Amino acid sequence: MQRIEEFALPLSHFRQAFPFAMTSPKTPKKNRFERHPILTMMVVIIGVILLLLVVTETLLTLKHGPVTPYAHRAISLREFPPHYRKSKLPRDAQMALTDSLEKRVYTIRSDEKGFIMPSRIHDQPERTLLFLGGSTTECFYVDEEKRFPYLTGRLLEKRTGKKINALNAAFGGNHTLHSINILLNKGLPEKPDMAVMMHAINDLYILILEGSYWNDHRSRSHLVPLNKQKDSWLKRLIREKIPHINAGTRILQTRIKDTLDRWRGKENTPWKGAAADEWINARGRTYDIDNEGILSAFRRNLETFITTARIHGVTPVLMTQANRFKEDPDRLIAWLGATFFSSYGITYEQHMEIYRAFNDEIRAVARDHQVVLVDLDREIPHEREMMYDFVHLNDAGSEQAAAVIAATLEPHLSRKE
Repeated sequence: MQRIEEFALPLSHFRQAFPFAMTSPKTPKKNRFERHPILTMMVVIIGVILLLLVVTETLLTLKHGPVTPYAHRAISLREFPPHYRKSKLPRDAQMALTDSLEKRVYTIRSDEKGFIMPSRIHDQPERTLLFLGGSTTECFYVDEEKRFPYLTGRLLEKRTGKKINALNAAFGGNHTLHSINILLNKGLPEKPDMAVMMHAINDLYILILEGSYWNDHRSRSHLVPLNKQKDSWLKRLIREKIPHINAGTRILQTRIKDTLDRWRGKENTPWKGAAADEWINARGRTYDIDNEGILSAFRRNLETFITTARIHGVTPVLMTQANRFKEDPDRLIAWLGATFFSSYGITYEQHMEIYRAFNDEIRAVARDHQVVLVDLDREIPHEREMMYDFVHLNDAGSEQAAAVIAATLEPHLSRKE
């Protein structure tokens, strides 16, 4: 009889056949609290604190009423940002509003301090001129070296033999109060010898359509939210990192849009398609124009500019605005007057009357305060050869304006020590 031990399998074989029978019970897995006790306690404590804050704030709100969150605001400096560059091709719809504008690409640039280039011709100038105004001084649709602020400096330099810088701080849409702000915060640090300001039509519109220089207009208000961003981060990235491609793309887009509009037979209107309509909310209403009130407001700003400049040792210069308003207007001006002004419930004759009164007020203020006056309204012909619309100079008009300004300023600049 064989012994039982002979039939016993080796222990290793048994373990292979029945592994579950030879292992010890599994150790239970630790939960999250056990694995991360400190982190879990922190989350619980923070949650309790937040809950207490919410409950407390709710109770306080029920007792004291809701509180409106405050917003940081800033005074808007309406300018071209430093190192700005923009190339623009006028749309067909915009060309329809003109009769002497050449359809081609125009470029505007600004220097490191936001002045329209060319600006700082000399590092150590003997005289510095500061030009303030809106789009009629900005001269976007004029060649860089024919814009009258720059060209005036060059003419005066030849006539006086002095090194002259002419700084153009104008920006489209600006009125007198914007220019006063620019004079204080941007112009005076440049220590200009003369500050030359031209305004009329933008002041006229803001005072008629908004009733005051202080208003909530979406693009011309003086107070704006501090964190207001005009462009998205993606647009800013594209503009900053691939500026030339971006400019070329925009010009191509203009050509494509114009081609599509012509193909569709889209009708042009005096404001639609040319640019974003800043005054869309003002159209379709009738305005009672308080000539005396708006002229008084305009005069106060002119006097503020004069006083501010003189207090800081700067010679103020006022300019009337060149224009094409006349009793027997050209065909384009008559058409624009019959369509554009009527959208505000204003006739061409009413507009011409109050606009002329603005230029007369500039003359009166210059006379009353013994200020140098450049009378572009009287010196530049009211014809299409000088301006491509109501008030905007073309290349020829800008050259003529520079000649008039230089001739007027030369004797005052020569004797200024």
